[in-house]
Amino acid sequence: MNDNERAFEKFENVWKSLDEIPFEREWRNGTGYYNGAVNVYTEKPVRFQDEEPNSRRGIILPIGKETVVVFERYTYRPDIDKVLVTNASVAMDGQLEPQTLNLLLQLAGLTGLYL
Repeated sequence: MNDNERAFEKFENVWKSLDEIPFEREWRNGTGYYNGAVNVYTEKPVRFQDEEPNSRRGIILPIGKETVVVFERYTYRPDIDKVLVTNASVAMDGQLEPQTLNLLLQLAGLTGLYL
């Protein structure tokens, strides 16, 4: 298993364990990212699932006064790598490296569960 596969497996395990909030269409920016979700404030990490045909999944992580959104860039297909990306209320957007996922989970208080 490579780093991306391990990160994706961790994402799936975390996603399954969190409470779900309703998806808001306004979160979509039109290019496949969820820019609007960075304006959601929650007291604890929560999950969401887009209602689009691909049903991509995401996690909203409150970190201090900021919000980081980790989500599937593409819906899993055997011919496309499993790619996680982020949107954030701070300069942090783009493809998510496995080490960054670990750090985000730690900052959101999820260390004991998945690392």
